[in-house]
Amino acid sequence: MTLTELAPFLTGPSSALFIVLVVAAAAWKTFHSTVLPLISGAIDRHLAQIDEMATRHSAEHTAMLTGLQTLTSHVEALRHDRPHTTNQDQARPDHRAHL
Repeated sequence: MTLTELAPFLTGPSSALFIVLVVAAAAWKTFHSTVLPLISGAIDRHLAQIDEMATRHSAEHTAMLTGLQTLTSHVEALRHDRPHTTNQDQARPDHRAHL
C-alpha cells in the first residue's frame, strides 16, 4: 500500500479511535498514580477520625455513668437521712409560726 492509499486510514475514524484509546490510557494511568492515592489517604484519615471519636465517646460514656452512679448514691443517702415530704406538705406551709 502506498501513502496515498493509507492517508484516509491515518486521518479518518481509525486514527480518531487510536487517539481516544491513547487519551483514555493516559487518563487511566493518571487516575491510578495520583487521584487514587489521594482518595485512599483521605479515607484513611477519615477512618482514623472515626476511631478517635469512638474512643472519646467511650471515655465520655464511662465518665457519665460514673457521675450518674455517684449522683444516685448521694440522692439515696439523702433520702435515708430525712423523711420524705409529700407535695401537700410543701404546698401549704404553716404560717402560724411567724405570728
